[in-house]
Amino acid sequence: MKYADKLKDPRWQKKRLEIFKRDDWKCWFCGEKSETLHVHHLHYQHEKEPWECSNENLLTLCATCHQTEFESRKEAESELILFLSVYRFSSSDLNKLLCVLGRNMNRGIDRAEDVLTKIDRLL
Repeated sequence: MKYADKLKDPRWQKKRLEIFKRDDWKCWFCGEKSETLHVHHLHYQHEKEPWECSNENLLTLCATCHQTEFESRKEAESELILFLSVYRFSSSDLNKLLCVLGRNMNRGIDRAEDVLTKIDRLL
């Protein structure tokens, strides 16, 4: 089943309503209430269906903040890939680090240079 089809599943629809209600029907980042709201996964758990994620792993974001989050993450991932290629990391190392990046991006590290600085300290 395609991911887009999973988001139409009644179990996901119920879960997203729970998250919207918990977050008082407003964007977690900017507080917007009048824009279209999305439920954002802090990190994906590929072994689970979207509705099986814990509520602590989900946030309400407005469409604008959700797009900004997506773009910021893609930018950080691109910079990380370039950085890691300089250090000649293997593709399996890269996949592990991208998972860590995904988790850390949602713990307040939202700028690529912050992530790279943190990784540089580990090397």
